[in-house]
Amino acid sequence: MNDGGDKIDYALAAQDIESVTMAHIHVSPVGENGPVVAWLYPEDAREPEPVPGESDGMLATGTIGETDLTGPLEETSVETLLGGMRGGGLYVNIHTEGNPDGEIRGQILRVTELFDVLSPGRDAAITAE
Repeated sequence: MNDGGDKIDYALAAQDIESVTMAHIHVSPVGENGPVVAWLYPEDAREPEPVPGESDGMLATGTIGETDLTGPLEETSVETLLGGMRGGGLYVNIHTEGNPDGEIRGQILRVTELFDVLSPGRDAAITAE
C-alpha cells in the first residue's frame, strides 16, 4: 500500500501455466466462489486478453486504486480491499483458455515471512502486508 493509503501495488506470477486469459481478485471465503472485486490481468481492460503459449514467471504488475474496485467493493476504499485481504476473505483466480472458470486459485493470506513462491515444490502463497 502506498503512503497515502489509496493504492496497492501488486505482482502476479505463475509457473507452468498456458494461455492465460485473465486474472482477478474475488471476494469469498475458502471453498466458495464469489464475485470479482478487482482485475489483475489485463490491468486496464475488462475483457480477456490471451497470453499465448506457456508462462513461467511474471504475468502482470500493476496498481489497484479506488476506481479499479468493482462488484461489491465498487465505490468503497482500497482500505476495504486490504481489510478483506487481511481477513482471508479474498482470493486470486487465474483463468486460461483451457480452464475458463479458473486454473489456479489461491486465497490471499497474511504472512510474516516472504519466501520464493516460484521455487519448485513449494506451495503457492499470496501475501497481503
